Amino acid sequence: DHNFHHQVWYHTLNDIHTLWQEDYFDYVLDIRPLEDLTIDNAGTPLLLEGWQTLHIPGSYPITVFPPTTPAEDVDMLVDFTSSNTCKDARVFVHCWSGISGNMVAKTLIELGFTNVHAAGPEGSAGMWDWAAAGYDVVYNDTFVAEETRFHPACIKQCSP
Repeated sequence: DHNFHHQVWYHTLNDIHTLWQEDYFDYVLDIRPLEDLTIDNAGTPLLLEGWQTLHIPGSYPITVFPPTTPAEDVDMLVDFTSSNTCKDARVFVHCWSGISGNMVAKTLIELGFTNVHAAGPEGSAGMWDWAAAGYDVVYNDTFVAEETRFHPACIKQCSP
């Protein structure tokens, strides 16, 4: 069961991986927080690993969490909303399992993004599934805002 949005492109995890390998996406946006957190999952603690623990190589941590954050309250860690060039780029948005990523994909559309891609079905197409499939993963990374790798070209193109 997948809650679709008519302006979001949906792909299977395998298809997303193939597109990623072919450099189809201009940017991979990871909505998860930087640090791990534990939530209550029906009385059982559930560890949600953050971007710094593991992430897709080349992904940008935008930390739109919780995923229900209204569009007007979104404050991205790497601010892809600051440039129309970024908003028109091909972006793949993801989370842990695909559920939160799909919610944020819809929020990105509300923020004016025009080429948003997500993996599905929800619950089986996020970072956990990416790692379990044996796809490339970066472990134990550190986010330092001043590092050039966290300054996407689309933002630089429109900077004063």
